[in-house]
Amino acid sequence: MLPSWCPLARVDLPTELLPGLAEVTPERHAVRVSDADLRGLERKWRETGNVEDEAAWLLARVRVGDLAQSDLDLAACLGYTPACVAAPGQSRLRFTGDWLQLARQLQEWGLHITLRATAAAVRASQPVGRDLLAVEQVESWLCGLEPAPDPKESDPLSLHSGMPGYWLREVWKEDKLLSNGPDPLAGARAWALHAGSAIRYARVSETVAALAFRDELVPWALGDSDPVRERVEARRREVVRTRTAD
Repeated sequence: MLPSWCPLARVDLPTELLPGLAEVTPERHAVRVSDADLRGLERKWRETGNVEDEAAWLLARVRVGDLAQSDLDLAACLGYTPACVAAPGQSRLRFTGDWLQLARQLQEWGLHITLRATAAAVRASQPVGRDLLAVEQVESWLCGLEPAPDPKESDPLSLHSGMPGYWLREVWKEDKLLSNGPDPLAGARAWALHAGSAIRYARVSETVAALAFRDELVPWALGDSDPVRERVEARRREVVRTRTAD
């Protein structure tokens, strides 16, 4: 789920997508949704696979508190069609090849989501060696299993500025710089520059980046699965298996 510091911009939820669910209370102007209604909407969507049916289910999940509005907004921002239908007021990321501008758009969602998206783009470039190790370190940190690097310490991976992994680690370092640095605004500018540079040096197309963002972040935002955690846990199981075999 998205951290509490992510934007919670209110998007008007079209109640016509929830026909006959319940009354709208004059005090809160909120549609009441029962558990049975929620299950019925999910069942209908899984039977039909219809975009509007999934949008109605997503809206109902927001109503009952099973899905945060910010989670739905993020999925819409990433271009997931049912979320776009459910949150029509949410702007979408623009993939124009201007990676710095894209990074600035990502900044609105916070450092953790920017880092998750940037790591997804770098991973989509099929990194190897030190670049891959940098991606794996960041993924472990996103799962709470790796401490953030000290900005003052040298890079143990010996990455250089022509490698996407180098810039990915620079974004990662911003976690400490933003919270402890003397100039948060300068830190934010650096954060966007580093994220944009990581995607640029990954040399992925706009289409590949957009698909990587969607495939990695939408299931996580909507609570369906977490591709990052699944990979991290698979690597940990492999380490245990190898040690046991030895």
